[in-house]
Amino acid sequence: MPLFRKRREKRVMLTKDALLRSKIARRKGLRWRKIGEEIEIAIPLPTSDKGLFSGFFKEPKEKKIMLDEIGGYVWELADGERTVNEIIQKVAEKFKLHRKEVEASMIHFIRMLLSRGLIEIRLPVSNLKK
Repeated sequence: MPLFRKRREKRVMLTKDALLRSKIARRKGLRWRKIGEEIEIAIPLPTSDKGLFSGFFKEPKEKKIMLDEIGGYVWELADGERTVNEIIQKVAEKFKLHRKEVEASMIHFIRMLLSRGLIEIRLPVSNLKK
């Protein structure tokens, strides 16, 4: 039995409606660049202690993630000013996709970006009131 337990972070469960009315913003401090229609995001990695073999291997300082054309477009729109609903509408119009299709994919994409700590969600004010 471990002496210390990891503290579990409290997760906030959002309804679909609250998520659609929320605003998403790219996490500050991330480097990213546009390459054609794709976006490359550089995520800094924590440095480890110098070990016995540290002189033999060069440790990577960052991890890179590539977003395709649609993911890159969403990334550029995630400026903290637009709601998820507005971004879905823009993606559906630009790529001539059905809104329900974009909505389902967008919710999954937002969860992935959140789990990697790449974006922040700003909840609508009405959800913050008791």
